[in-house]
Amino acid sequence: MRHFNCTHIGIIVCLLFSPNLQSQVVLPQNNQPIVLNRLFGNNYQLRPCERFYLQFVQICEGQKLRVVDSFYTKVGTYTNITRTSEGCDSIITTVLNLIPSQRTDTSVTVCAGKCFKIGTRCYAQSGNYADTLKTRFGCDSIVKLNLTVLKPDSTQQNATICEGQSFRVGNRLYFASGNFRDTIVQAEGCFRLIKTNLTVTNKILTTQNPTICENGSLTVGTRTYNRAGVYLDTLKASTGCDSIVTTNLMVTTAMKRTIDTTVCSGKSVTIAGNMYNRTGTYTIPIKTSGGCDSIITLNLFVPRPPNMLKSATLCGGKDTLINGRRYNQTGIFRDTVKAVFGCDSFVNVISISVLPLNEARISISFCRNKTNLTAGTFRVVYPSVTGCDSVIVTTIKITDSVTIRQTKDICVGDSVRVGNNVYKTMGYYTDFLKTVDGCDSIIYTNLTVYPSYTVTQSKSLCKGDSLKVGNKVYKTTGTYVDKLTSTRGCDSTITSIIKVSDVPVLSLPKVFQPRFCSDSIALNPKADTASKYVWRWRNTPCASCPNPKIKPILTTTYYVTVTDKTNSCAVSDSVKVVLEGTYMAQIPNAFTPNGDNINEIFNIVSDDCIQSVKRLQIFTRWGVPVFDKTNLSPRNNEGWNGLFKNNPLGADVYLYVMEIIFTDGTSQKVSGEVNLIH
Repeated sequence: MRHFNCTHIGIIVCLLFSPNLQSQVVLPQNNQPIVLNRLFGNNYQLRPCERFYLQFVQICEGQKLRVVDSFYTKVGTYTNITRTSEGCDSIITTVLNLIPSQRTDTSVTVCAGKCFKIGTRCYAQSGNYADTLKTRFGCDSIVKLNLTVLKPDSTQQNATICEGQSFRVGNRLYFASGNFRDTIVQAEGCFRLIKTNLTVTNKILTTQNPTICENGSLTVGTRTYNRAGVYLDTLKASTGCDSIVTTNLMVTTAMKRTIDTTVCSGKSVTIAGNMYNRTGTYTIPIKTSGGCDSIITLNLFVPRPPNMLKSATLCGGKDTLINGRRYNQTGIFRDTVKAVFGCDSFVNVISISVLPLNEARISISFCRNKTNLTAGTFRVVYPSVTGCDSVIVTTIKITDSVTIRQTKDICVGDSVRVGNNVYKTMGYYTDFLKTVDGCDSIIYTNLTVYPSYTVTQSKSLCKGDSLKVGNKVYKTTGTYVDKLTSTRGCDSTITSIIKVSDVPVLSLPKVFQPRFCSDSIALNPKADTASKYVWRWRNTPCASCPNPKIKPILTTTYYVTVTDKTNSCAVSDSVKVVLEGTYMAQIPNAFTPNGDNINEIFNIVSDDCIQSVKRLQIFTRWGVPVFDKTNLSPRNNEGWNGLFKNNPLGADVYLYVMEIIFTDGTSQKVSGEVNLIH
């Protein structure tokens, strides 16, 4: 505590210019009271032996100030009285001021591989963070950070330009078709990979050969042409590029033509889709193939033909010749002959009457060995009273003896009838019969008799299977007798002795979800009396184990077939092991070899399942190798440091090929892209 001996006039100044100090005011030597009304009210007097202390104090918001036995947390002037060791009162006046806590909210965006520093901490992942710092007065300052870490950006774009134009990506211009990769710096200073598929559209060259009519016109783009010639126009195609059209224009003049012609009655002349069949002169306007007007004048003459009549009567089977045409049927006929101008002249042939033909038909059949006649048809003509002939037609048929050879198959107990004979036993038989014509007929019969069949079969089935015998289906143990028909049509007896065995009981978990690179796990199949089964696993290290252990590095489905040792009934099941995570997640897609000892080396992140990297190769985007080493250990921070021939490479996207050796001895070759960021 500092003490100030102030005069009556200067005490106020003395007190006011002593901030943050405890000040003791001592009475002057004349022991007169000192008036402190400017601080503590009107006519306040400091009496002898009293002590007065004035202190100016600043504390942080949220803290407490203790004066004697009181605590203060708010801004204000407080007075406390306490007794000194001499028994005098001490007046302590406290002027309290609060220093407010500082709160700062900020949103920051940084590139991948960078971090944002607050105090002694540096944040490199997107998220919301809160840090408490100290101000220069020692008070808390709370900083809330909303941090966004941009991932390496990649954009695929397709672009089309016209021949002669250019396409800009960043600071580069492209004029030809192709696939291009460019890395540009964004506003935040991050790198962005732009993949461009550029197509350059060539100019379209078109040639047309139109024809227009006289006084017509042709429009190409904004130009109109009405004279024959060759014209060149530049238009815009649907792609927006230039289209050059070459036009070879022809002009067709109008056509006038006169036609003089003669047609026969009943005929016509067709011009421009119209038919003309009467004598006269016609003016016909038509369109040419080019669509132009033409006029045809038609002078048409149609002569009228004469008519003639004739008639005739005929006997059946006869005919008559009229005007070079023969007639042999009753009716009215129209015959045509040529008249003047080469046209037809009509002739009506009326009352062509054909008298009926008197004809009788006789058919006689003889056995060949009982006649000397010759087979055939014979026609004899006799005159009738009508003047027309009568005809008798006789047909003689000679029948040979019939020889039949037949083969018959029957079952035991059946029979075959030939004429009046019945045969039941195997043999070769000859029978003499008569045909319907009374001629001899010989039938040779080769007879085969097939026995019935009796078959006994034993079948072992698994529960759920079945055995079909004929139209019947059996699923349970037992002896069954069925009557069937063989392929020869004979009865067959089949006795089936069936034994049905139970199918093994098997169940597997539907799915396992172990963490990548976890310890070996057992598949734990459940089966009743597992010792009596034969196990067949797929994809496991032990195909015949009842409960193999696995340690996959990829999501894998395991299959098992269980067979009963006694009856060979089998059941199958499968389980899918889905890994949580994968070794691909251990390969970073960016690194920053900038000397800050953070993310300096590119390699796969060390893991208990990863033994080493057998080989790591790095290439530029154009395929130039910049790094190639073998037997790298991720645990020892071995990998690519962004150098090529001891010189740092520029920020860009590089390609990698990596062969990984896992702790179980298996290997995997992978490839991808990595961003080098400074």
